[in-house]
Amino acid sequence: MGETLIRVILAEDETLLRGLLAQQLRAGGIEVVAEAEDGAAALKALEQHAVDVLLLDLQMPRLSGLDTLRRLRSQAQRTAVLVVTSLATDEDLLSALREGADGYVLKSTAPAKLVEAIEQVARGESAVSGPMLRRLIEKATNTPSSQSSLADRKLLASLTPHERMVVSLLGRGLSNQALSSELGVTVSTAKTYVSRLLTKSGMRNRTELALWGVQMERAGFDLLKSD
Repeated sequence: MGETLIRVILAEDETLLRGLLAQQLRAGGIEVVAEAEDGAAALKALEQHAVDVLLLDLQMPRLSGLDTLRRLRSQAQRTAVLVVTSLATDEDLLSALREGADGYVLKSTAPAKLVEAIEQVARGESAVSGPMLRRLIEKATNTPSSQSSLADRKLLASLTPHERMVVSLLGRGLSNQALSSELGVTVSTAKTYVSRLLTKSGMRNRTELALWGVQMERAGFDLLKSD
């Protein structure tokens, strides 16, 4: 039997570009099960189809990409979301990641790289390069809102030393492959560690977990030792 195709919904308001992206994805072995012209249509399509990834433009009429993300995550919808944008500031990308996006690509990205990013988020990884993730983390944790709360400290206290190490490594932007090498475990085991941490913390994805970990380190907590 052949490998199971990754199923996606493509949300893009420009008709010609949406058609081109859909054509490129299908040529790359991705199954595009529905296309949506705005966020409202994307949410409706998600109610009708079980998919692995939602490709989401940030700038759309009626319901923007960010508002779509907020509604999606408020419904505890776990479908991976890959933001597709023509041009975005660090603030735009950081807002998308905070709202639960699993990564982003530019609309000008080569088809092979786009397919690779879809495969990454479908595996539960972040489709944000290590350097970019660290830059966004720097921006996020250099703001007054990065102060730790009582809930943050309680969560940190509940983590085992091993779990704290995983969070610290995620803050460096490590992929599952790099995480497995650092920890001396298989990629599957590394992925399981991250999944368990997400369940324990109640966070939506590994990027949010990474942001939280660096926030705690900036607040003076050493994740690599017990307090």
